[in-house]
Amino acid sequence: MFRYNSFSVKYLILSLLLLLTFSLVGCTENSDPSDDIVMEPGETDPVLNQEETSIEILRSPLGKVINTPCDVYFVTDNPLEFDYIEEKSLDRFYKSYFQISGLKDQTVEDKINTAIYDLYRSYLPYIEEGFMPPFRGYATNPSAKGELQYYYLEVSHQFNSNHVLSVLLRLSAEHKGDSDSIPSYYNLVDGLTFDLNTGEELLLMDIFTNDTDGLAILNDAALSEVRRQQLLADAEDFYGSNLELIAPFKGFLPTQKFYLAYDSLHLILDHETPAFNIGYNAHTFSIPLGSSLGNIAINKRFYHDDDLFVKDDGVKRFITSYDANHADYQTKNYVEDGIQFYIEYTYPVGATDVVKSLLDNAFDNHKSTVLEYHKNQPLEQANLHSYQLKVGPYTNVNYYIYFYGPGIDGSISSYDVLDASGHIMTLSDIFVDGYDYKTAINQHLGKELDYDDSTLSFGISETHLQITVQAHNPTSNNFYSDYFEVPYNVFGFEDGLKIF
Repeated sequence: MFRYNSFSVKYLILSLLLLLTFSLVGCTENSDPSDDIVMEPGETDPVLNQEETSIEILRSPLGKVINTPCDVYFVTDNPLEFDYIEEKSLDRFYKSYFQISGLKDQTVEDKINTAIYDLYRSYLPYIEEGFMPPFRGYATNPSAKGELQYYYLEVSHQFNSNHVLSVLLRLSAEHKGDSDSIPSYYNLVDGLTFDLNTGEELLLMDIFTNDTDGLAILNDAALSEVRRQQLLADAEDFYGSNLELIAPFKGFLPTQKFYLAYDSLHLILDHETPAFNIGYNAHTFSIPLGSSLGNIAINKRFYHDDDLFVKDDGVKRFITSYDANHADYQTKNYVEDGIQFYIEYTYPVGATDVVKSLLDNAFDNHKSTVLEYHKNQPLEQANLHSYQLKVGPYTNVNYYIYFYGPGIDGSISSYDVLDASGHIMTLSDIFVDGYDYKTAINQHLGKELDYDDSTLSFGISETHLQITVQAHNPTSNNFYSDYFEVPYNVFGFEDGLKIF
């Protein structure tokens, strides 16, 4: 599976001999009785498991050499087909896996399908043969020896883009002893990630650029999140931490379990990461792909122009950066002209001066609209919520205005979009010069939009062009925004659009 050089082979053989020597020494009659650990059948020692898998994998990342900077702005989804096989489905028992089709290279396709099925089969003994999950202490729980009350085993596809496929396995189950006992519940998570060119299984090192120590980045990210959750632990609105250390953290291993999802890298924390407090439930720790500092290579390393698939290449989509997760929340409240104004917005770390100005002045820029309605119909309250969302290299600043009074109310939304240089874009800026985007939009929507309407605005989402236009219902005196979406493939990724 992996590419080893001659040195790594010698290192592996030497390590195995040392392990064998230590095992033989531990079995002598003169061993210290304190070393004898009594374990229930089927229970494993998670610390020992980590030591056994700590042999360093000495190889370079697979695929092309990719160095920083390498931003994940957008990806192209693979045109694979997924056949889900449901082997059992009852009220309390469910198991299924999937197989892929659509690769031209049948050997690679068979290799991947075999690996997916083998992963699925490797977890069947937990629900078919009474195997205990490998969490310390589970097998000693009285309920764990009871009847299997429930299980859910599923292997599903996750990230499926740029010639990479990532697979997620989830197993949850519950045992129960006598009628007075509390059920014993656990869940296990596993993952596989494949290069669709070769069918090779990828490691964490393959996700990062060649000049990046990916494990060091993940170690720092995990410790930062632990510290952040510790600081929030005393907050009234914090409902507990799922990333807590109970032993010194020595860092993730090259063989650390992970999977890629739609827009994130997920590390699997289980019995092989015993420094984390997980109990009987595997946890995941996620890193947004779009928020990386140019050190994620997965979108370029295995992707190329050669056609791997039976069908034409898939559609493109942007990756979102959720910078609002690390934002400063701002609020303002005041009364003007008899109207109670409430303003709130998130102020992302690293926001450009243009974005800061838009957010700081958002309500003043929209207040005139509210006051104009107030002249004709008294208003009591007006709210404005605004926030930034980074999609690919573009920045959406979203505005939502709510107002009401006797006999009138409104809920209006609009956008500003900034390019990578921080300039506010017009609708025509996202299309190739000379492209008739108005006709394309109107034909898709089946209606004629007024492109001279000053209330028309647009936003850029991962997969669609979003358009809002202000509207009014005279019967109810309700003001609102009509909302439209047009998939990017309507325009053509090369013929019409120039934002990818």
